[in-house]
Amino acid sequence: MRRSFPTCGLILLFLATASLCQNADGLYVVELGGKYGYINQHSKIVVPTKFDYADEFTDGLAAAWTGGPNNSKAGFINESGEFQIPPVYEEARPFNGGVAAVKSVDRWGFIDTTGDFIVRPSFEQVHDFNEGLGAFKAAGKWGYMSSAGEEAVSARYDYTWGFSEGLAFAYLDGKCGFIDRTGGAVIPFNFDECSSFVEGLAPVRIGKRWGYIDNSGKFEIRPQFEDAVSFSEGMAAVEREEKWGYLDSQYHRFAIEPKFAMTKVLPYISFSEGKACVQQGSRWGFIDQTGKFVIPPKFIRWSTFHYGLAKVCERPDHCGYIDEKGVYVWLDQR
Repeated sequence: MRRSFPTCGLILLFLATASLCQNADGLYVVELGGKYGYINQHSKIVVPTKFDYADEFTDGLAAAWTGGPNNSKAGFINESGEFQIPPVYEEARPFNGGVAAVKSVDRWGFIDTTGDFIVRPSFEQVHDFNEGLGAFKAAGKWGYMSSAGEEAVSARYDYTWGFSEGLAFAYLDGKCGFIDRTGGAVIPFNFDECSSFVEGLAPVRIGKRWGYIDNSGKFEIRPQFEDAVSFSEGMAAVEREEKWGYLDSQYHRFAIEPKFAMTKVLPYISFSEGKACVQQGSRWGFIDQTGKFVIPPKFIRWSTFHYGLAKVCERPDHCGYIDEKGVYVWLDQR
């Protein structure tokens, strides 16, 4: 699915040599010599680089892998770098609302922050919890579990994603619509493609064109775009005539006219902390909400700003964190 926005851990895989990721608790994953650890916002290493791989901290815990290339297992460490939940899983995802997805013997389940199973591994696939519900796949269909381990929505959809603003998009018989927490169709399955509600609007596609609906299913912005992304900080990236610009959520008109020819459409083009990463020529840089470059386009890999820092690469062997002025505060080779 094009709309499957990556987690921070998947961003790490995308960045490859940069191997940098930030978490909600103010620590950042770094890689040195093929091992992973964490720095704080002052670029000081606070957890040594000793893990085979590491993900971001959420709910005071982070998934980390240890055991070597042929037997690496995932558990969860605390902010001192000690395993609080032993490394016994094939895969693990960040905690969200006190629940994390883990994989064991090729099946997925959910655990709480003590390591106890909410649901033992029995699912083909799962999505992270959002708004108290986690999507699971069983017998080829998708449903939802509650944080109490109870089935909240039976597995009957072809595909679905996490809840946002009380609704989740779901696919059935080749069409998508939006369901509520009981699994009932609140917005009919009339669309060819959907994405999540943010700031009261959701991008949907009919035929070849994207527009935005409100939570009643009414079009607030008619289908007219070649592509569209959910709103963030009052702005949404849309494509018109192979150029990208940004809509204003209040007035539903262009705040930044389409002028960026972007070859890769990723969540990083959304605004975060007042900046968005866009392409000029073969390089990427950061613009403000007027469309002006505030950090010149010089990167080949990039991400959004969080807590004042962003992950970037100018070349494969030159990757690190930059601050809001574009100054490096960490390089993976020091």
